[in-house]
Amino acid sequence: MIFKRYIFFIAVISTFVGCIAQKEQPQERLHLVVQHGVVSQRILRLLELADVHANDSSLASVVTATQAVWLRKPGQEYWHMKTLGDDVRAEAIRKECDQLHMLHEIKPARLQYEHALLLGATFETMVERMEYLIQCWNDGVRFNDIVLLAGARPASAEVREVEQAFKEYAGIDHLPHAIETETDMLLWIYQHCKMPEAMRQVPVVLVDIPMQMTKNQTLRRPNTADTIHGWLEKSPAIGPVLAISNQPFVLYQESVLKTVLPSAFDLDVIGNKAEENVEAGYLLDTLARILYQEKQRLAL
Repeated sequence: MIFKRYIFFIAVISTFVGCIAQKEQPQERLHLVVQHGVVSQRILRLLELADVHANDSSLASVVTATQAVWLRKPGQEYWHMKTLGDDVRAEAIRKECDQLHMLHEIKPARLQYEHALLLGATFETMVERMEYLIQCWNDGVRFNDIVLLAGARPASAEVREVEQAFKEYAGIDHLPHAIETETDMLLWIYQHCKMPEAMRQVPVVLVDIPMQMTKNQTLRRPNTADTIHGWLEKSPAIGPVLAISNQPFVLYQESVLKTVLPSAFDLDVIGNKAEENVEAGYLLDTLARILYQEKQRLAL
């Protein structure tokens, strides 16, 4: 009997420690910067692999260098980037990015959340994110509402070309109305996805942000931060937040959300694993955006 009680006690402690370790993991993912605004050794290793030279190891200097070299220019595709000329180097870059939690699946750290945020994107990506949220529900994760974060980003010609995908997804022969914006797409996906009936009963909050006016009096599409600000204007209940992204964007959107969300919201950003052998240039482009956002978040 004593032995059984001992085994039970060890099991309980192990489960508790495991939960704590899992809960701390999202915080650790953002440790790209160490003391005094200096980037981590892993970031320095990536600079070396990609043959990028910053003036020093400060985040500000690294952001300047990576914005110039890693960030894709308008109209440039990731496979045009020079780092992809060396397969060995590209594989080393992928391994380093994997150590930064940019490739593997990131799961929820708890079973109960106040809100589940579905972040807008392209049609295929939003389908992936919605299906991952449904998978989480099937695994026992619960939330008090589902927040659809989208905006009046116009549907491009490329989006209209995938109307057949909409039809196949919904199992219909024709669309009852035109898909004009990202909001239209996200609502369409939510309405036609196959989810458990109990999950269908969870209240839904739609955040539909209009195009934003710039200082130059031109319009830009709403971004993640815009949608979060729009959601906060609805005075949501304070509590744990589950945000659904996908790899390799979990780290970037975690940084964005931590920049704009009040600290009272306990945030977990999750997402399905990245595609096999994702292009190194794509990862570096994403990492450049992460570093820039971290500079904004930390005000360095």
